[in-house]
Amino acid sequence: MFNESARKAIKAALQEQWEEAVFWNEKIIQINPEDIDALVRCARAHLELGNPSDAKKLLKDALVLDSLHPVANRLNSDYITSPGQNRNKDINTLTKHQIFVEEPGKTKVVALVNLADRNTIVKVRCGDPTNLLARGHKISVTTISDEYIGRLPDDLSIRLAQFITKGNKYLSYIKTVGVSEVKVFIREHHKTPELSNCVSFPATRPFSKT
Repeated sequence: MFNESARKAIKAALQEQWEEAVFWNEKIIQINPEDIDALVRCARAHLELGNPSDAKKLLKDALVLDSLHPVANRLNSDYITSPGQNRNKDINTLTKHQIFVEEPGKTKVVALVNLADRNTIVKVRCGDPTNLLARGHKISVTTISDEYIGRLPDDLSIRLAQFITKGNKYLSYIKTVGVSEVKVFIREHHKTPELSNCVSFPATRPFSKT
């Protein structure tokens, strides 16, 4: 449920439908008041709608949960703490930047394999939310209308499929689209207590000659 509402909230923000973005983010927050991503997205939407007081409260709640959250701190600093100094700043540039904030161990950019045909690929855009569909040890990536785009590489599919089965949840978005390559940005959205000591995306060590 959280995944679907989050996708709709992000899609609304990408289309600059801020009232709808508030609706979907508030729906998530009502169920889980500690969903930091929803709190920050909702604050962002309220800023666009000219509701700084509502945004301030949401950002305060988010920063209580995670005082180092990069987007919450940026919004709070730029538009709440020092609004006069940033009145002319273009906050539209934050939308996709917010989606693609990297967190070690929790996010990963992945090039898909077994891509769909060109007619499907040309319809996807950077920032589009996608579905991750696990079937056995394979994970397919589709549009939110269930059109197949491609698959995650086998090694990552096996790892994430096991984590998803145990209760982890992930969000994914189109990162880049090319003629013969599509990359997705994957974020760990919820970690089940059983996997509290497991990192979704371990850091890879660079090859070094000895």
